[in-house]
Amino acid sequence: MKDSEEARYENIRRSMHDWFQHDAYTRLAPGGALVLIQTRWHADDLPGRLLREHANEGWVVINMPAIAEVDEDFRKEEAEELDAEIVKGFWNVAAHDRTCDCLR
Repeated sequence: MKDSEEARYENIRRSMHDWFQHDAYTRLAPGGALVLIQTRWHADDLPGRLLREHANEGWVVINMPAIAEVDEDFRKEEAEELDAEIVKGFWNVAAHDRTCDCLR
């Protein structure tokens, strides 16, 4: 979904979900992992539907808002913007430390 305009249309949300269910999800190998990176535009967007319909599959949600909603370990204070260096550092740690709490 490219923007909030598309998110308003139920047929576009349904089409994206259908593609995921019938094409992408069927290719997931047993024991495989899925990483879905998306801006949330609507409560019924693809991540919303997946979290509802596959709630028992142990999804881990990593939420990185562009502007801090509360004080966070990787930002200094509330309302600090998420910049490229913070994201780069976060993902470098996550990629190299498979026991990182953010990936459990």
